[in-house]
Amino acid sequence: MAQIISFVKKQRATEEAKRWKAIAKGRIRHFTCDDCGADIEVINEDYPDLCPGCGRFISGWKKSEENT
Repeated sequence: MAQIISFVKKQRATEEAKRWKAIAKGRIRHFTCDDCGADIEVINEDYPDLCPGCGRFISGWKKSEENT
């Protein structure tokens, strides 16, 4: 019988390592969606195009909208 290999765990571990490195370097920022209130985490200036909560397209980012 063949064994099915899952690569999801390795990808998840890599994403977690990238996140922890960004936290250590202070390169992580938090925003809140105006529509649904979802928390948006920006790591290493990699801004998402869509809100992870409601899927709304984000047309622009402003520093004044950052949560502190």
